[in-house]
Amino acid sequence: RSTTNQLETTIGLSLTGLLPLARTPQALVDQANLVLAAGALPKATTDRIVTAITAMPVGTATNLNPDLERVRSALYLTVAIPQGATQK
Repeated sequence: RSTTNQLETTIGLSLTGLLPLARTPQALVDQANLVLAAGALPKATTDRIVTAITAMPVGTATNLNPDLERVRSALYLTVAIPQGATQK
């Protein structure tokens, strides 16, 4: 059956559980490390990700949801390295 209903053809990831952590980068990165890398990321790596997330703007007129961008970036950076790409 063919459909044009985007809700039937889209696979999504709910980030609402991580949004409360967006303003506390260390907690956000710790959770991403736990869930996506089974806590295997070296401290030096998590420190770099925390630094990158901390450097992101908290909010601007053009960025409607900076917290969402922080969460997305933390997840992307976690899975983009070898320890984050290994399922355990």
